[in-house]
Amino acid sequence: MKSYVAPLYLLVFLPAVVFLYNIVPKKLRPVVLLLASYLFFWSISGKLILFLLISTFSIHHFGLWLSSLQEERNRILAETERPKRKAVKAEYIRRQRWVIFLAVCIHIGTLLVLKYTAFFGQNLNSLLALAGVDWTWKIPKMVMPIGISFYTMQAMSYILDVYRETLKPDKNIGRLALYMAFFPSMMEGPICRYNDDAVSLWESRRSSVQNLVFGAERILYGVMKKMVIADRLNIMIKTLYSGYADYDGGMMVVAAIAYTCQLYMEFSGTMDVVIGSAELFGIVLPENFKRPFFSKSISEFWTRWHITLGTWFRDYIFYPISMSKPMKRLTSKARKKIGNHFGPLIAGSIALFVVWLFNGLWHGAGWHYICFGMYHFVLIASANAVEPYTKKLLEKLHIRREEGGYKCFRIVKNRIACMYW
Repeated sequence: MKSYVAPLYLLVFLPAVVFLYNIVPKKLRPVVLLLASYLFFWSISGKLILFLLISTFSIHHFGLWLSSLQEERNRILAETERPKRKAVKAEYIRRQRWVIFLAVCIHIGTLLVLKYTAFFGQNLNSLLALAGVDWTWKIPKMVMPIGISFYTMQAMSYILDVYRETLKPDKNIGRLALYMAFFPSMMEGPICRYNDDAVSLWESRRSSVQNLVFGAERILYGVMKKMVIADRLNIMIKTLYSGYADYDGGMMVVAAIAYTCQLYMEFSGTMDVVIGSAELFGIVLPENFKRPFFSKSISEFWTRWHITLGTWFRDYIFYPISMSKPMKRLTSKARKKIGNHFGPLIAGSIALFVVWLFNGLWHGAGWHYICFGMYHFVLIASANAVEPYTKKLLEKLHIRREEGGYKCFRIVKNRIACMYW
């Protein structure tokens, strides 16, 4: 059951869980989902479920810890004279940041060790060999539990939202556990937010006929995209790439375009199965793809492709960096020296660089993933920089962006630019 389109999942596991979910009393329905999720995890990763359990218990503890600090701060502020309140706030911000630091060390640290140890070790050994050092580090073999990249990001969003006081920590650890482990979104996403999805997971509504019909239709649609289109394209792509010396450049372009389409059908088809599976229980998960090939710019493409990943990076990396006090000071100085357009781009580009570095590494441990991130960073940053000149050029040529021909040109241009994966 290592795939959402596996017969065991579609024909045995999922129908059995839907059946049990709808025949048990309402109070037991979340328990059915949680036990099914842990069974699903165990069937693939076995004892590595321990990592998921530790992550769940730790964010529950950290959330309550942050909340207690916030309540203590508010109580002291109410009893403190106005001149001394600033010092009290600063002290409690410092304490809360230590809690966040510990949470990051546990969750991100675990992900880094399991996912990137081999990559780090290989590069370290290469550097040592280059320096003439007669020693190599014996790289330990790491085994990753399924979905660790996804549930780690969900855990961090929960903790950071509690820290920002946009979310009240949940004292019900069962609800938090289901949010972390819900089996349809465990392996491939989407990356959920506690404010948006935890309540619907725990509402325990009986599946309606509409839920069952829509869910089944969405699953069937996803299976068709994955098995009929993506898998067939994959055969053609492997044939072309394995014998590339026998084909001309035109066929290689066809292979590159087919590979992009195959990736989309693979990922979006899986998302259809995931969202359809949740729909069977009356649960609505966020959409992850929104016709990305019709995007009119590269930045728009990445707001339509893997949407929940992009919004996570935006909310927890891009905005905190670009809106930080050092970046605001940098923007203010840059405006005076290089103008109102390029000034803000400096801070924005720094934040964008970090986002795309992490985006590349999130997709995999390898230099080609880093290059993938840097490639798209350069494209988006360059597009932002030349936007005023593009606007002036279009005005001089009397080309309107609303024209159908220009829209088609932009779509084709962005498809060519985004063919690097």
